[in-house]
Amino acid sequence: MKISPITYSQRIPMKAGVQAEQKQPLKKDYPFKYSPALVGTLNGICWAGIGFAFDQGYKALFKAKGNLKTSIILNGLIGLGMGAYAYHQAKKLEKSGEVKNWADTAKFNNKKS
Repeated sequence: MKISPITYSQRIPMKAGVQAEQKQPLKKDYPFKYSPALVGTLNGICWAGIGFAFDQGYKALFKAKGNLKTSIILNGLIGLGMGAYAYHQAKKLEKSGEVKNWADTAKFNNKKS
């Protein structure tokens, strides 16, 4: 009695009696395209602005002492760092060609996870 080896190909789905359809993700065209520079700038401004607002709200709520210059400088540095990181990530996504429109980045990030 001779047993022949079984080979598996990804083209043939392993479902009993049913041919599974391989679904291709649909590419949608979005009306807005954001450049990596705009993504980085807006991200940095949001990080700095929200951080500054949170700092001022904390000082007002708990009657804490703080220096306005220090708050602006520290939140500005955080915003600059996060803006640079967002720019770098957007540039990398643009270069890879996987994301053609920046409104589609949420789907790309969900696919990666």
